[in-house]
Order: sequence, then structure tokens, then C-alpha cells
Amino acid sequence: MPESNGPVAIADLLAELSPHSVVGGVPLRVGDRGDGGYVILVDDGLEGRALYSYGIGDNDSFDRDFHRRFGGPVRQYDHSVPPPAERDGFRFFAEGIAAAPAPGRDTLQHHLEANGDQGRNFVLKMDVEGAEWDVLRGVPDAVLMRCDQLVLEAHDLACLGRSTAYPVMSVEEKLRVLRRLNRHFHCWHVHANNYASIHVIGGFKVPDVMELTWLNRTRYLGRAGSQRRFPTALDDPCQFRCYDHTLDFWPFLPGAERGPTAGPSDPSEIAARVKPWLRRRWDRLARSVSSFRNPR
Repeated sequence: MPESNGPVAIADLLAELSPHSVVGGVPLRVGDRGDGGYVILVDDGLEGRALYSYGIGDNDSFDRDFHRRFGGPVRQYDHSVPPPAERDGFRFFAEGIAAAPAPGRDTLQHHLEANGDQGRNFVLKMDVEGAEWDVLRGVPDAVLMRCDQLVLEAHDLACLGRSTAYPVMSVEEKLRVLRRLNRHFHCWHVHANNYASIHVIGGFKVPDVMELTWLNRTRYLGRAGSQRRFPTALDDPCQFRCYDHTLDFWPFLPGAERGPTAGPSDPSEIAARVKPWLRRRWDRLARSVSSFRNPR
């Protein structure tokens, strides 16, 4: 294992994901149950806010629900899917997001300017399969400061390169990105995506993919030390065939002290190895049943 993935660096990275408590607002799940829905904090400031949604895939339930509840314009960006049907209040762009302009991709700053949203506050949702690290490293501070809430699917937190198509970024590089986010935001809501495993590195449990909600420090009064347990009642397993990951370890468990949380034979590590095998067996069985019911 690379030295940069050692227990000290991993512990520092996890520490930046410690959930904070925030004064005011009401937690709400927006979007479908299962994959595609996220938990945000609702207050009067969200009314009419523009939503910039990166990574649509085949599920834009978060975007639709957000628009229905708060009425603001929705800007959807995805260069990997065909355009959806036109809808009032929505604009779709067959373009991705990047830290610098490139063919088929552009920066968040340029997208805001193109839509006439420069100078306005907005909500940002980003599920871009690993590109988020480079993007967030390059977004100017002035742009980040206008983001009220950042809903982020963070990939490859274990830095093993298994949950993203993008090149592996070191723990130190990701740590710098998270520290930058923490200067501008409170890490408020955390949820481990159960399509990915929980790895054990140097005795620390590391969810490889997490859904994170960050709240702007200039708008929300918060402090370290959330008393919520994750997953909450608003969370739902991304993969419905498997149990949700329970974050009953540091830094996500209230009151837990910093330190190794697992041994080399920890049950979560065993489960992380077994679950993909069980999933493949299940998928083969489902295909067999489908073929039997629908013969060609």
C-alpha cells in the first residue's frame, strides 16, 4: 500500500469529515428513496434559489423535487446522457464540469456567467464519478462563497482507485481539498453509499464513497460535534438489496475519540469482501429468472 495511504494521513482525511451541528433549519430528504435522493437543510433562504446539478445519469429526482419545493431555476449538466424532455424551469446542457475549460467540459464559474447567475447565491449538487476532487480544488473562493449548500458524492475516499474512472489522487491532495471546503462550509450530513465498500486502512474504517451535505459558514451557524447518528431516518440505502452502512465509528459516531476503529479481521472488512460476491450471485440469479419469464 502506498505510504500516502498510511494511518496518519487517512486519520487526518477522516477528521475533515466530522459532522457538525447547525442552528436552525429542518433536515429534509429531497428526491427518491434509494439512489438519487439527498438530505439537505431547509430554511427560507432556499426559496427561489438556482440549483446547479452536475451528473444526471438516469435519475434527476433530486432536481425535480428541489424545483417543486423551492421554485428556483434548475441548470442540469451531463455530457454522458441524451437530453431529457424540456420542462419549465429546467435547462439541460450536454456538458460536463472541470477545473479548467476542455472539450465537452467547462468550469462552474463559466457556467454561472453563461446563465447570468454571477453574483447570485446557488445550491450545488455534484455526482461526477471522481472528477469532483479536481473541480473543487480549482473553484475560486469567490464562487464557493456564493454556494449556500453543496451536495456532494465523494468518490475513492480510501484512495485505492476502485470507485472512480479518474486517476487516483493521493490522500494528501484530497486532504487539501477537504480542508479548503471546511474553511467555507460545515460538513453537516454524511451518508455512506452502500454500492461501495468500507475499507480498513491502518485500523481506520474508511467508507469509499460518501454522500455529503456541506452548509455555507456565512449563512449557517454551526459547531463541531453533531449528536446525530448516521444513517438517519431520512437516509436510505443506495442499493436496496443490501443493508445500509452504519457509521458507528470515529469520526461519525457522536462522542467517539480519534483512533483506530477496527482490526485486520474486523467484520466490516470481511463483509466488504463478501458483499460484491453475493451481489454478483444475485445479479446472475435475477438474469436467469428474467430469461425464464421472457424467453426470446
